[in-house]
Amino acid sequence: MGTISSNEPLSSEPERRSAVEGLPPLLAEAFVLGGRECQSQVAASIPGEMPDRQFDSVDAYVDALSGQVALAVLSVELPDDRLERVVRETLRASEHARIVLVATDGAELLRCEVPYDDAFVLPADRESFDVAIEKLYVQAYYSLILDRYYRIGLAINNHDTTAEQDGESEDGKLRQWQAKHRRLRSYLDRFRQFLGPESFRAIATRGERFDDLVGSAGQQGNPSAIGLPESCPDCGLDWTTWHDSKLGTGHEQIGAKTWRCTRCGHTLADDDPKNYRIG
Repeated sequence: MGTISSNEPLSSEPERRSAVEGLPPLLAEAFVLGGRECQSQVAASIPGEMPDRQFDSVDAYVDALSGQVALAVLSVELPDDRLERVVRETLRASEHARIVLVATDGAELLRCEVPYDDAFVLPADRESFDVAIEKLYVQAYYSLILDRYYRIGLAINNHDTTAEQDGESEDGKLRQWQAKHRRLRSYLDRFRQFLGPESFRAIATRGERFDDLVGSAGQQGNPSAIGLPESCPDCGLDWTTWHDSKLGTGHEQIGAKTWRCTRCGHTLADDDPKNYRIG
C-alpha cells in the first residue's frame, strides 16, 4: 500500500512553506474530481506546498492514483456506486488521504451515503473552506508520521529482541532507526500545536467510517502465488484475507522481491520465508 512522503522537497522544486512550522513540507498531491466550479474553488484553497490534479473522469482519476494523494476532493454529482469506487480506490492507494465531498446543493449531500472526512456546499465561504482544507491536510500528514513512528518503533523492538537472542551488538542501521524515531517523535509533538481535540477524535474514529468500504470488495490475498507463507512467520497475522485499511491484507511490497508484515514490521526477502530481515 502506497504512502505519501515526508521527505524534504526535491532540489529541482521551488522552495515551499510547510503548513506545520518546523516540519518539512509534505510531498503529496490533492486530487480533485468534479466540474469546473468545484475545480476552481478547490484549486484556490489547496495549501501552496501541495500541487493539485484535476479530473472530470472517474477512470482517468483512478488510473492516476498513487500513494502520493493526501487530499481527495470529490463531487457528489457522481452516483453513489461510482463515488464509492473512487473513495475505495483512493484509500487503497494512499491510506492516509482525506476525503472531501462537495456539492452545489445541500440536499445532494444529505442523500449521499458515501463516507467522508468533511463535506461542503459550493460556493463555500472562502476563509472557512481554506481553514478546513488545511486542517485535513495536516491530519493526513500527522497520520502518516504517526504510522511511521510506530512502524519504526516495532522494527527497533524486533531488532533488540533478535540481537539479544543472537548475541549481536548494536549496529549502524539500528542507530539510524533510533535517530529517525526521535525525529518523528519531535514532529508529533509539533502537531499538537496545530491539531485540537476535534481533529484527534476524527483521526481516532476514522476507521469506523471507512474500514467497511475499503474492505467491501472482499479483497483476498494470495501470498502463495508469490512465494510467501499464508501468515507472518513472526506474529502469525493472516496474509490471506483483508483486515482493514491500516493492515490491508497483512503484507505489503517494499522492494522488487521484498515484503513486509503490516502489523509487526518483519520482512521477507527474496521470496524465501526462512530468509527474512527486519524491515
